Amino acid sequence: MTSRQIACSAAAISVFAIALGALAPSPAAAQQSTIGVNAFPNAKALPLHAGIAKGIFARRGLRLDLELTEGATAQRQGFAAGKFQIVHSAIDNAVYNVEAVKLDNVILSGGDQGMNEFFVQADIKSFADLRGRILVVDAPDTAYALQLKKILAQHGVKEGDYTIKPVGRASCGSKPCWRTRPMPAASSTCRSRCRPNKPA
Repeated sequence: MTSRQIACSAAAISVFAIALGALAPSPAAAQQSTIGVNAFPNAKALPLHAGIAKGIFARRGLRLDLELTEGATAQRQGFAAGKFQIVHSAIDNAVYNVEAVKLDNVILSGGDQGMNEFFVQADIKSFADLRGRILVVDAPDTAYALQLKKILAQHGVKEGDYTIKPVGRASCGSKPCWRTRPMPAASSTCRSRCRPNKPA
């Protein structure tokens, strides 16, 4: 990621904050305004970390209170409860807030490949091998889980042939969730966020 990409991403958050009325009209205001931002702990949050470290937000009169989410469900609930004002996430969470919770959202969107990977253990040689197995996801009603179900259905593995286990950003023992038997596969969001437990 180039410095220009980082700056543009950070500036976009600043523009969003202005739209929410969180910033004073002048970025040179003596006192910084604080705004809560919630993001997933993956590479996509790098512009936020870089913007804080490089002072990009501070130069615009903004102090980010950055919180990393435990998962999509926690992020949705926290946003609805007003714990933070900006969510850095996939758009499916905003759609959920509007349709299920009837909560208004302002969407400032960009685009990328969406980290749309599907990871399996080495003994899984075909989609058919996933029948009767447990598949871990962030939450069962997020975009990645829905994509997972669609991919499997396109390869003849229907819902009911496997078990979906939502784990959020859970610790899964000494190995990442998708490497912990009997859970042989994971959507990319879960795979990128599962962390080993610290030793006792």
